[in-house]
Amino acid sequence: MHTSDHTPFFSIITPVYNRKQCVQNAIDSILKQDFSDWEYLIVDDGSTDGTAEVIDQATAKDSRINALHLPYNQGVSAARNRGIQTAKGKYLLFLDSDDEFKNGAFSFLVHALTEHPAVDTVVFSIDRFDNSVDTAVTDTQKNYQLLNYSAIRFPFLAGMLGTCPLEKKHIYRPIVWNKCIRRTVFSENSILFDVQKVTWEDREVCIKVLDGCQQILTTDIAMIMDRTSEVGDHLSMKYYPDGAKNVLSQYKWALQKFGSEFDFHSDYAVNWIYQNIQLWLERIMAKDKNRRLLMQEILTDADFINIVTSRTPDGFFQKAVCRALSKKKYRRAYRIYWLQNLLNRGRCY
Repeated sequence: MHTSDHTPFFSIITPVYNRKQCVQNAIDSILKQDFSDWEYLIVDDGSTDGTAEVIDQATAKDSRINALHLPYNQGVSAARNRGIQTAKGKYLLFLDSDDEFKNGAFSFLVHALTEHPAVDTVVFSIDRFDNSVDTAVTDTQKNYQLLNYSAIRFPFLAGMLGTCPLEKKHIYRPIVWNKCIRRTVFSENSILFDVQKVTWEDREVCIKVLDGCQQILTTDIAMIMDRTSEVGDHLSMKYYPDGAKNVLSQYKWALQKFGSEFDFHSDYAVNWIYQNIQLWLERIMAKDKNRRLLMQEILTDADFINIVTSRTPDGFFQKAVCRALSKKKYRRAYRIYWLQNLLNRGRCY
């Protein structure tokens, strides 16, 4: 049994909202690990479906599991922050409530971190759930790469910032749940999730974390099996009307912080940010009753207009929107989105 002042090697954080049907699988994937020096913080974000009872039962059976109950649904960022602020472990791992760690994942990470004690973060691959996925980490070789500070920034951060195409087995994805991060990276750099953001909430945190690291390890070996959920976000409803605004605000933040180092005006970068914003604009048009007000905030934004008009549109509607915004015809641009949505019968995928 762990004492209250014990510092476990890992603190695993799982935010959960109404996941009674699958959270036990996440818990079991940790209990099956062949390394035992960990604490598991499950943050219940005001669940109403019996999830709280499931995690309370797990807490009663194993003292390393700690159930943290938020009084009402506050979102994934607030839930993860509660876990970060409560954690005592040397390293933090994040696990979504419908995903699972592969058997042997902890042992692999412990071996890598013990061999390289100066490493601040290990970035690993992920596998999608299907019939062919190996549920265990079977490769016991030293299959990882040590990167110094320079290599983190060039090109690692560039991949996360969307300024160059470095998507390789999810290594460069700006998600926290494919990373094992030294806890002091969060505390010493005052890093927490922005509770106002419920979309793209990982991206800014990941960039800040890697910006605060001196050494990282990367490996192509998958530690987690990811289940693509039918619900767009684990902690609340499927659609967030502020998605496009959040993507745009994080683009502005990245441009201000890293604009002197990375080319945010290249064709790839402009298209990358445009496509991500475009996805959320389509969701607004297809799903939200307040679409006119929400769209107006984006369509009149100077940075969004620059993104739209600086890229080469590749379709009739994109060309029409580009032409309208270049002439500051915001209502016309909105009508074009409205017409596109009508012709697509509200389907944005």
